Amino acid sequence: MSEQCEHLKDRCAELERQLRESEKKSLYYQKIAQQTGDVRLRETEMLSRLVEKHKRTEEDLRKANKELSDKHIQLIQTAKLASLGELSAGVAHELNQPLMVIRSVSQIMLRKFEKLSSEQIREQLTNIERNTKRMMNIINHLRTFSRQTPSERTAVDLSRIIEDAFLMIGEQMRLRNIHVEKIFEPNLSACYGNSNQLEQVFLNMIANAKDAIIEKMTYTNDFTGRLEIITRTSPDYQNVIEILFKDNGIGISQKYRNKLFDPFFTTKEVGKGTGLGLSISYGIIKDHHGSIDVMETSSDGTTFRIMLPFKNGKIQK
Repeated sequence: MSEQCEHLKDRCAELERQLRESEKKSLYYQKIAQQTGDVRLRETEMLSRLVEKHKRTEEDLRKANKELSDKHIQLIQTAKLASLGELSAGVAHELNQPLMVIRSVSQIMLRKFEKLSSEQIREQLTNIERNTKRMMNIINHLRTFSRQTPSERTAVDLSRIIEDAFLMIGEQMRLRNIHVEKIFEPNLSACYGNSNQLEQVFLNMIANAKDAIIEKMTYTNDFTGRLEIITRTSPDYQNVIEILFKDNGIGISQKYRNKLFDPFFTTKEVGKGTGLGLSISYGIIKDHHGSIDVMETSSDGTTFRIMLPFKNGKIQK
C-alpha cells in the first residue's frame, strides 16, 4: 500500500506539471491574440483544446488527490491494527491483572462470607467494582482506538492522550520493571489534532523505547530501564508544544538514523516489527503541521522529540 501511495504522489506531481504547462500555453496564445488584434481560427481552436485539456487535467488531479488521501487513511489504519497485534500479549496482561483481583476477592468472600461484617463486604465489593470498571475502560478504549476514525481536528489534551496509551502498554512496562516518569507541564496550551492518530504515534514511541530497553537488558547486568515522557512549551520555537520520549535503551546506530522514517525499514527480527511505525508516525505528525526527529542518541539511550504547533499554526523560530 505504501508503494501505491508513492505512485499516486508521483502521478499528482505529473498532473500538476501538466497543469502549469497548459496554463503557460494558454496565456501565450491569449497574449498573441491581444498583440495582433486578430484571433485566427487556428489559434482559437488551439486555445479551445488547451482549455479542455486543462479541465481534464484538473479533474484527473482532483481524483488522484482523493485516491491518495484514501490510501493514506487505509495505510494508517493498517499500521494501527498491526500495532494492536504486536501489543495483544500486553493487552492480555492488562486485562488479566484486574481479573486476578476479582477472582481473589470473590474466593475470599466465598470462604469467609459468614464472618465478614457489612463494612468488609462493602469494601470487597467496591474493590470488585473498581477492577471491573478498569477492564471496561481498557476494552472500550481498544474499540475506540481500533476504529477507523474521521480526520477532523479538535482541541486535544496531550497528557490525557499519553495516559490513554498506557491503558494498552502500561502493564508490559511494569512486568519488565521499566520505570516510567511522566513530567507534564501544567496548564499547557492546547493544540488542535486528531486524538486517535496522536495516540497511535505516542504508543509507537513508547513501544520502541520498551524494545530498546529490553534489548539492552539482555547483555547489561544490574540495569534498570527508564522512560521519561515530557510535555512542555518549546524553549526554541514560538507557539510550539514539545513532547519528548527519553529512554535509556540501546540507542540507534549512526548508519540507521537517516533511514528511521523510511517505510518498511526495521532493525527488529522478522515477525517482530512491520517497519511502518515510524513512517506512519512521521506522516501523521506532518499532517498536524508538526515535526518528529531524533534529538539525541547514544549507547546511553535515545530521545525522540515531537513538536506540534498551538491551534492551527505552523512551527516558527
